[in-house]
Amino acid sequence: MDEFSNKLKIGQISGSFLFLIGFILGLLLNIRVSWSFVEGMSFWGYPQEIYFDPALSSEGKITQFKCPILIRPDETKEIRIRVKNPKKYAIQPILEFLVSNPNPQGNIIRENQNLSIEPSKTISTEYTLSFTNEKNFHIRYIRVFLHQDSIYPAALTKHCGVVVFQMGNLSSLAIISLGIALYTFLMLFGYWLFHSTSKAPFPGSDRIKNGMVVLGLFMLAITLANLMVWSFVAILLLVLTVLAFFSILQHIV
Repeated sequence: MDEFSNKLKIGQISGSFLFLIGFILGLLLNIRVSWSFVEGMSFWGYPQEIYFDPALSSEGKITQFKCPILIRPDETKEIRIRVKNPKKYAIQPILEFLVSNPNPQGNIIRENQNLSIEPSKTISTEYTLSFTNEKNFHIRYIRVFLHQDSIYPAALTKHCGVVVFQMGNLSSLAIISLGIALYTFLMLFGYWLFHSTSKAPFPGSDRIKNGMVVLGLFMLAITLANLMVWSFVAILLLVLTVLAFFSILQHIV
């Protein structure tokens, strides 16, 4: 009887440990992705001069600005942008793209796209990211400005951060999928192992399982938010997840 009880305890401890490893791994990976967006807030193309005045009115609106969350140093990816013309007349706005350089001595990349949008229409455009011969594992920051024309400063801006990382010959999609699959498997297997060895529950085991479910749902929501590039939502969920983790820990211990 004691030997069986010890096996159950070992299973519960092992399940808790595997779940915790998966949770921490998922948290760190999602924090890295979300933090690149936060760091990108400070990227304004310094030391080059930037013409930006948020007090100005803008004829066009940026309704979508979607960046890849990860890219290999030798890959090419597209940034997708949608610009809407809410006016009753045609407009010719200009998109100005700034891309950071990981080399402190290097100049930032600056490119323009001239657009022509009919009244009450929305157009989609793309900007190609290609980082050849880049060092592995760093962040590139991208900021786009919407100018009314070539004379006025920009009135609208969006930004993002892209993780540049290489793992063997895996594509960026395969790397992202592998990371998600790994921490999801560890969390699910850890929960299953803990649940299956809780046939003789000890005090607090139900609270631990409930806590695992809550943290798993939070991790799922964060992952989906980052995949959809809902950066502000992902950051908010990360904060709530950390607070929930310590709250659950306090009730268990």
